[in-house]
Amino acid sequence: MTNWSKLQHAYGSAADLPAFLGALSPNAEDPVWNEVWGRVCHQGTVYSASAPVLPYLLPAAREWPPAARVMPLSLAGAIAISPNVLGNHDLQPYRSTIEELHRLATETTASIGLSSTDFIYLLQAVLALEGDLLWGQHLHRLASGEFEGKCTSCGIGLLVGVGQYGSFVASEDWVNKPTAPRNPLQPSGVEDLDETARRLHNYALAASQEEVAQWVPYIFGVGACPACGKSFEVAKAIAAVD
Repeated sequence: MTNWSKLQHAYGSAADLPAFLGALSPNAEDPVWNEVWGRVCHQGTVYSASAPVLPYLLPAAREWPPAARVMPLSLAGAIAISPNVLGNHDLQPYRSTIEELHRLATETTASIGLSSTDFIYLLQAVLALEGDLLWGQHLHRLASGEFEGKCTSCGIGLLVGVGQYGSFVASEDWVNKPTAPRNPLQPSGVEDLDETARRLHNYALAASQEEVAQWVPYIFGVGACPACGKSFEVAKAIAAVD
């Protein structure tokens, strides 16, 4: 039995967590998710009470329909991959749980009918539960259509658009300044995708997520920095931010 009173979350003692965990809902809009997420993965930070939540997320995800699994699987992935740790955060006792969560997340990627946003968060959960420090933390930005990046030649900050707003790179706030210079991105050929990219592309095709499948090659494509004009690999520019 977990002694929650001896564990800490973002707001102090974790003694209140059992009540929230007992109220987990398949409705992603249920306020209980904000309560749990805010305590155990507050702004990406995890605590001594975070890993012990994983065994509660697994049965919820397993028993709920695919669309309802995205929230518990995403939270599990965020807990497993977080680089920001306060206090003891030992994942080792939960390795079998993480493996089962990963299996379930991978299985759920084949579900037809998820929104593109839910599907992207699900893909991120798969990679997070594998320990992918880049895409397990940043792939969700594909849902909003913009990644943060850094030119690998001159070091200037980049805004990399991939998704609903097009595929381009800018060095200024293109949302509030529509005239900001943008350079188009060139996608990688499907045959040239690396293993991770190929898996994401295949998952998307299998789930009839055609838009996501079209976007993936741009994340692994190339662009030209608007500041220095040098070519860069999109994935490396995104990784350079960390």
